[in-house]
Amino acid sequence: VAAGRRLADELEQLCAPLTSSAPPLLSIVGHSNGGLVARYALGELEARGALGDGVASARMSPNAFVTLSSPHLGVRRSNNAASPFESEAFQPLVRRIVTAGTYGHAGVQLAMLDADGARGAPLLVELADADGLYVRALRRFHRRIAVASVSHEILVPFGSGALLSGPAHQSRRSLDRAPRPLASADMIDDPTVAAA
Repeated sequence: VAAGRRLADELEQLCAPLTSSAPPLLSIVGHSNGGLVARYALGELEARGALGDGVASARMSPNAFVTLSSPHLGVRRSNNAASPFESEAFQPLVRRIVTAGTYGHAGVQLAMLDADGARGAPLLVELADADGLYVRALRRFHRRIAVASVSHEILVPFGSGALLSGPAHQSRRSLDRAPRPLASADMIDDPTVAAA
């Protein structure tokens, strides 16, 4: 949360001198947790009215948003997990390790054991809310790309990194190792949901 706010502040400071004629194009690339920090920063910018395309008050014009192996929907996997430590039987141990501070507060958020969202829900649930600020900010970008590994990815399940659901996500062997996403690329790209 703090890193996302700092990034939003820095982006506004960097873009402020460039807005004399038209808002500068904004493209963001985030790797792993950096993609989540960037998504939080976009929500902050959206709330401040800084993002917009053709909006007179906008201070930035969203262009491309790219993430590389970012756990948009957390790191938890379904019962047919890739490793025994991801199975339901080991979840109490995983929760103890995560909440003991081994991975810091980010680990608690990635395991969706926090209540950092505005409504007391896990932060990642709020980031994936189809009607929320963070998805609305993503919709403003002309290009949205989520790159995820299909195999040999230890931490980020494919569906979480790619924001996929449905048949493309549920194909053969390893692709069905993530829980059903709370958000999906289809939902973000839905033309019937207009950006506010």
